[in-house]
Amino acid sequence: MTEEVLQLGYRELADRLSISPDAARMKAKRAAKSGRWRIIPGNHPSDRVLVEIPAADLNAPERVGGEHPERVGKRTEGRTPDRTEADAITGQMVAALQSAQDRIRELTDQLTEEKDRHRETAMGLVQAETVQANAALEIDRLQVTIAELQADLQAARRSWWQRLTGR
Repeated sequence: MTEEVLQLGYRELADRLSISPDAARMKAKRAAKSGRWRIIPGNHPSDRVLVEIPAADLNAPERVGGEHPERVGKRTEGRTPDRTEADAITGQMVAALQSAQDRIRELTDQLTEEKDRHRETAMGLVQAETVQANAALEIDRLQVTIAELQADLQAARRSWWQRLTGR
């Protein structure tokens, strides 16, 4: 027993289904893709396209408001987790973020302490270099004084006749 098949154009299909011609064209493409309907193109681009539809599909009631009978059991598998799972995951993420922020604060404080210690060490180094430079100047001044005193000592050790003759 063969089922009655109708051949309708997009406009006629749209009138029968009470939808727009574009919606009828898209519906026909989806149904043809699933194998329920067949699209028969014309021989020329301007020829009318026909859609072979079982008569039962035109008389069958349309499904209402998003019911998906074939997907009811599969809807939750591999999809967005339930609200409680999402809340738990969000809670874990918030806790991890808070922990990371605490660690960042701790490291920032540690870095600030190290910078202060480094600054104190640098100041001590500058003071030590200043003391060293002053000591070097004092050493140079004392060496000049020593050289002058040695020259005076040499002059004082000469005998009277060396001083008189200029030797």
